[in-house]
Amino acid sequence: MVEEPIEFEGPEKLLEIWFYPKKTKVPHAEKSLRSIGYDKWEELLKLVKCEILSTISTDEMDCFLLSESSMFVFDHKLMLKTCGTTTTLLCLPKLFELIRDELQWNFQCEDGVLNHPYKVFYSRRAFMFPQSQRSIHRSWSEECNYLDKFFVSGKSYVIGRVEQNDHWNLYVTKTNKDLCTEANDDCEEDFTLEMLMTGLDNNQSQQFVTKEPREIDGHVIGNKMTKAASIDQIYKFDTSKINFNIDSFGFQPCGYSCNAVVDQSYYYTIHVTPEQDWSYASFESNVILHNIKSTSTKFDVVNKVLGIFQPLDFCMTIFIKANAVECVDIDFPCSKVANYRKEDKIVHDLDDYQLIYIRYTKI
Repeated sequence: MVEEPIEFEGPEKLLEIWFYPKKTKVPHAEKSLRSIGYDKWEELLKLVKCEILSTISTDEMDCFLLSESSMFVFDHKLMLKTCGTTTTLLCLPKLFELIRDELQWNFQCEDGVLNHPYKVFYSRRAFMFPQSQRSIHRSWSEECNYLDKFFVSGKSYVIGRVEQNDHWNLYVTKTNKDLCTEANDDCEEDFTLEMLMTGLDNNQSQQFVTKEPREIDGHVIGNKMTKAASIDQIYKFDTSKINFNIDSFGFQPCGYSCNAVVDQSYYYTIHVTPEQDWSYASFESNVILHNIKSTSTKFDVVNKVLGIFQPLDFCMTIFIKANAVECVDIDFPCSKVANYRKEDKIVHDLDDYQLIYIRYTKI
């Protein structure tokens, strides 16, 4: 991770834009987000104050490991997740310029100002050091005001206990169903599990501290950290039948990031800030277990991640498209999260999505 003065802000800003409901709805198959050149993405990410470390790809997506977290590009959607004092939302003018000039995509409303792609999400945990943020990212209201300058029908939510300063913020736009050509058009399954962990166990955090010489490549360090922490063992599946690849980077003297691809369309990503005064780790996954024939349950995955970091507390968010098989998560049996007590559970129905937010503390 890029050096920051004194403290480092681990909690990420997460921007997810679905321009179209699924790959097959992209107007011209030969032109999609994945057609945009590497140099154009580099240029865009400079506005965010981060850079590309490496990439891995499948038939369905390109995964960018960044100096501050990750970016995932599919034909029809993009996810940008950045930590530290990055300026995530300031890439929006450039992004819409790119899709207009490179792809001839136009999502402008009749007013010629606001845009209405299929769906937009922006979320983040409350910052540990909000005073260190840049520009509009110093406050949630400023971020929402900025988003409202780009998107139609956006709504903002503050979820959890505000007074404890570990609440979760969400901005989401209304689904543009006009981009589904038929009323009964099947849209892509969507599921996202995110775990935001603080107060990491000191012994576990040491797995993400290195004393390697400066000349050792961060990917070499990252691979060692991946193996030591068993990050490549979070999901159980038949590797002879399912494509699996992991791109890891270990920062000096400490810190870790990885993007893992499972099959062609699924990923999980982990980012770790191990310094004890502001320790933090995040896990995000869009893996739909029944689609990869995994022998893991969601509870196995959650408990595996907790075993790696052993945080004092964490919040978990589960986003499910309302018609997805994974929608059973509304009855998530909180007691199956070993050694943790549920403090809050909040459920929101958001247009065609369902959100479950659960906060836990260690027993």
